[in-house]
Amino acid sequence: MSFTVRFSEDLLLFSNWFIELIRLHFLKNGIWNLNKHPIEIKSHVRTLDNHEIDLMISDGETVVVVELKKYDMETVIKQALARRRYANYIYIALDLPTYFIINYLKKHPEVIRAGIGIISARDNCIVIRAYPQKRKKHVRKENNTNGEPIIRDLLEINK
Repeated sequence: MSFTVRFSEDLLLFSNWFIELIRLHFLKNGIWNLNKHPIEIKSHVRTLDNHEIDLMISDGETVVVVELKKYDMETVIKQALARRRYANYIYIALDLPTYFIINYLKKHPEVIRAGIGIISARDNCIVIRAYPQKRKKHVRKENNTNGEPIIRDLLEINK
């Protein structure tokens, strides 16, 4: 399946976490430039080495991959680690509450160190924002986090 976003109202079809993901990674200088760089959304994309990527979002410059699972965190983390090379940013989306995800990450900080972003589909939010992967030499700078604490700092406080 493929879907192209040409107008901002096309995003009304999607959940808040998905819209925020697109804003974080594809909004340039506070402006949507969808006529010049439409965003293409593909599901169940096969790679050359026969891995399946659940969701791939691209504007021709930036690639964001989202691996989807109901609740199996260990499997989806392994999938995300294996697919990092295909994306500038990689996320996992789970049908789990935010508190459960945060508690898991306190015990497994290697997930955060790997730069994987985490989404709670149940709470409809991005729990942890992804860090750039080493896919390309030139990765576009991200929007400002508006002074929000970095999740690494939050996890250090609770040790």
